[in-house]
Amino acid sequence: MASARIIRRSMTAGVVCIASSVWAQSAAPPWEQMDYGPFLSTAVGIGEGITPVPKGLVVRLRTRDGRPTDLHAVFDTDLLAWRCVWSGTLARRGIVFDGPHGVFPEIEGDAIFRLPPRPGIADPATHAWPPADPRVEPWGPIPPAWGRWVGLSLDGDDVVFEYTVDRDRHRVRERVWAQPHAGGHAFVREINVETSDDTSGAGPILALVASDDRARVVASPEAQLVHAATAIRAPARGTVRVAIAAEARAPGAGAGP
Repeated sequence: MASARIIRRSMTAGVVCIASSVWAQSAAPPWEQMDYGPFLSTAVGIGEGITPVPKGLVVRLRTRDGRPTDLHAVFDTDLLAWRCVWSGTLARRGIVFDGPHGVFPEIEGDAIFRLPPRPGIADPATHAWPPADPRVEPWGPIPPAWGRWVGLSLDGDDVVFEYTVDRDRHRVRERVWAQPHAGGHAFVREINVETSDDTSGAGPILALVASDDRARVVASPEAQLVHAATAIRAPARGTVRVAIAAEARAPGAGAGP
C-alpha cells in the first residue's frame, strides 16, 4: 500500500509538471485556446451607441467549401434578427472568459452592418416597415404571435437557425455563410420557409440590412427585394438566398459609429 501511495503521488506530480510546462510555453490564455465549436451563445457588444445583444448567437462564417474566414455574425434570439456582421474577431471578455464582472464579449474589426434593436421580421398583422420594437422594456422576446425562437441545430459545419412567424404558421430555417466578394467576403443568408396551411403567395417579410448604410445587397438570385432593398419577401414555401457586402469606402475610412 505504501508503494501504491508513492506511485499515485508521483503520477500526480508528473501531471502537474506537464500541465505547468504546457501553459508556460503557451502565449495565449486558456479562454483563447478553447475550441468553442461553430457557435457561441453570449451577450455581445456591437459598438458604441448601439444597444448590445443580450441573447446572442455568434457564428464564425465559412465558405461553402468549408474554408474558415474572418467574417462573423451575431443573431439576436429575442428579436429574430441578424444584429451585426463584421470582419475581424470577437474579444472574449467577462467572467466566463477572462474573469471580470460586468463586461461581456465585444466585436473587434470592421462592421458590414450593425442594427439597432428591432425585429428581424415585419409584424405579420400589419406588415409595417421598418418594424418597430413592440416590447415595453428593451429586453426579452417579441410577442409569440409575431415570431418565436425555436432553437438551433448542427448540420456538419452549418449552424441552422430556426424560428416561427405569425402564430407558428410559418417555420423559418436559416443558414449563413461567407461568399468571396471584391477581395473580401459577403454575408449570405439562405432562408427556407415552410407554411402549415394551404395559403399560397408571399410569406413573412424578413429584414436584410434595414437602414444601415454600410451594407448593400450584392446578389439575390431568387429573392424579391422590397422597401428599397432593405427587406426580402420570402415565399410561403421555398428557399431564397441573398448576399450582403460592405459598401465601398474611401481608403482609411472606418466603419463609423
